[in-house]
Amino acid sequence: MTPPNENAVFTTQLWLIRITLSLMWCYQGLVPKVLFLDSTELALAGALGIQPQMQQAFVQLSGMLELLWGLTFFAGFQHNWIHRLNLLGIVGLFALSVVFKPALLSAAFNPVVVNGGMFVLGLLALEAKKAANYS
Repeated sequence: MTPPNENAVFTTQLWLIRITLSLMWCYQGLVPKVLFLDSTELALAGALGIQPQMQQAFVQLSGMLELLWGLTFFAGFQHNWIHRLNLLGIVGLFALSVVFKPALLSAAFNPVVVNGGMFVLGLLALEAKKAANYS
């Protein structure tokens, strides 16, 4: 049995990471912020100082921006700058949670788990791109 072509393995890994991260951004933007307006998202908007009458619009706008980012990330996956911006965004959103709503850190599906997983996938994408000479 011949070993798998390393470049093909990295290409497969990159596609899986690309699809996973893009879907995670799109889901997190669309479902709890646009379609169902989760109370935790509204509470976080309040903790950020958004006036109550503007919280729904703020959350929905942030959801649309996350959805747009998920699509942009999918389309621009080949560029290293988009990966770096993705990592920065993940860290930034995690920091917002820690500073403005630390109680979220002990909840189920908390920012540590979600953002941590997304961050590791982002790092793996950069490493796989480098190994496959896609950078």
